[in-house]
Amino acid sequence: MSTDPAGTDIRTGAAEARDAPQADSVSSSAGAPDASPGPVPGTETPDELGPVPRFDVGDDPARAQRLLRLRVMLKAMIAGAACVVVFVFFSAFLSDDGTEDTLPGYRVPVDDIQPGETRMLTWDGRAVVVHRRTPEQIRLLEDADETLRTRLRDPDSARSEQPEAMRDALRSKEPEWFVAIGLGTDYGCPVAWLPPEPAPFAGAPWPGGFADSCRGSRYDLAGRVYAGQYADRNLVVPPHSVIDGVLLLGG
Repeated sequence: MSTDPAGTDIRTGAAEARDAPQADSVSSSAGAPDASPGPVPGTETPDELGPVPRFDVGDDPARAQRLLRLRVMLKAMIAGAACVVVFVFFSAFLSDDGTEDTLPGYRVPVDDIQPGETRMLTWDGRAVVVHRRTPEQIRLLEDADETLRTRLRDPDSARSEQPEAMRDALRSKEPEWFVAIGLGTDYGCPVAWLPPEPAPFAGAPWPGGFADSCRGSRYDLAGRVYAGQYADRNLVVPPHSVIDGVLLLGG
């Protein structure tokens, strides 16, 4: 066995030196705090977050009464909204599809209107134009040639609204009486009688007719719109008849 000058056993010292760091490491590991990662924020379980707070209103009768009223009001609002949805849904199926509501009948004397005169009436909130045609105006409509027909957008009223029995050149039951809804067929503006004048229109002197008060679309003596106008349909002719000088609208 070898010894150093101080008398210390070299092998014994080396063994002690080799064992010393291990002891320090063990000691250091035992005394250090746990470095393992904790739970990621937002992923804690209910137990880790603590007990769920409870809101007890048993000790506050007034607050409990308010909450009860709020619940009742909320349920009533939901029930009301459901009733509205059901009503609209069934109304859409039970209503008439593509048919117009029938307006109440309306009688008005017109025997005081002279030939060539026009009168505006109001029928259930709708403007109605009544024109008593002269024999010359009736002849112009009945004897219209192909040249005049080409000046009209819908000469046969195929795309326009009127009773089937009035789908002809006169668009009326009695030749001298022309009756129509007095609103243009583009913007729904009132129409007015435009008397004959020598100034040319559509290649000929204006024979008289109706004009839209908004954009000036012109209609002939039977309410048929001329070609090249803003409107694309003839004036609407409602069901009507004239008996003994009395106009009966609808009914």
